[in-house]
Amino acid sequence: MSLAHALIGEPAQWSAYRSGGLAWHPAGSAFAGAGVLSQGIPFAYHADWGSVARWWVEAHTARAAYRFCPLETLSRKASALGEWEPVGLTAFAPSVKAGVAEQVAAMLDEGVRALVPLVSLRQAAALADFGESVFGYGDAAAAAALPAASGPAR
Repeated sequence: MSLAHALIGEPAQWSAYRSGGLAWHPAGSAFAGAGVLSQGIPFAYHADWGSVARWWVEAHTARAAYRFCPLETLSRKASALGEWEPVGLTAFAPSVKAGVAEQVAAMLDEGVRALVPLVSLRQAAALADFGESVFGYGDAAAAAALPAASGPAR
């Protein structure tokens, strides 16, 4: 979610729907919804953790559509009838999960932070609120269905 909303902006209003459940996440396994970003732009999402499909993020503009799938690669489609074409990306540390090295570098170096801004606490809290709504954690019935936490209290 942070990748998608870092690209498109923060959700201001949304409706979230879910169904199903898994042993490790009984509150839901299929999620769909839509909303409006803080800039007034509509967005939609769909995820199905029981599906065999891959995760991806798509952004559509008047000029092209862009897709991260898998999330470490970028493709571009320049017309409705065109094919998805790979966009070359240069990874700072190709053997490390995409984004991790850049985020650590941004935490340690102000110059890098100017190019790779960190998520603010306000943004993280807003995304947590959105995620809790999407996954049903604010719903008392769904929350009651989640497995109890085990281990020492922190």
